[in-house]
Amino acid sequence: MGPTSLATSGSTAEPTTATAADGSGDAETTAAGSTTGSTTGSTTGAIEPECIDASDCMLFTTCCDCEGIPVGGMGVDSCPNVDCKGTWCSVQGVEEVECSHGRCETVDVSCNPSHVLCDSAPPQCEFPFVPGTARGCWSGACVSPELCDWVPSCDACPDDEVCVTAPPGPAGPSNNSCEPIPPGCDAVATCACAGEQLCAGLGECSDGGENWISCLG
Repeated sequence: MGPTSLATSGSTAEPTTATAADGSGDAETTAAGSTTGSTTGSTTGAIEPECIDASDCMLFTTCCDCEGIPVGGMGVDSCPNVDCKGTWCSVQGVEEVECSHGRCETVDVSCNPSHVLCDSAPPQCEFPFVPGTARGCWSGACVSPELCDWVPSCDACPDDEVCVTAPPGPAGPSNNSCEPIPPGCDAVATCACAGEQLCAGLGECSDGGENWISCLG
């Protein structure tokens, strides 16, 4: 979702930028309508792993987009005619990428309310956005759920990600998070194809529903 409060439609957009995971800042200009650089897998429609570690990934960001893509890949600018004061990654506080379950992803922004020690109230965020946290208080940002390390419920997760419910921490609620669907799951994550990866070290996996698994068993 784009930063509508910061963007003005109708003007010319800046060239789309992609930053390498090593921080080199190498930029690439991409055209609207191009496709991301993932590799199509078998005839079942599964997607092959696009990365082994973070060095295989880079940050792709525009006025409305913030995602990790393979190095050398091209991202799609979803709002090429929008001008903005800052890219969506900078607005959301995203700075790094990682290789998560074979897919390039952004490193999650802190959104867990158990990290908040200050007395101030969180910002009022429109669903499904989640208040971000930083340095023991609210950051003031409303963060897109797929960029968060915690969401209040699985309803916040987008359709192309799996919600993982993990055991609560010592001072916080159950940890729901939106995670990339592992390549071998053919767009629908279940314990059979994703449990070993997503519940590693957390608990026994159980299927909670379509693209929702629980590690509370």
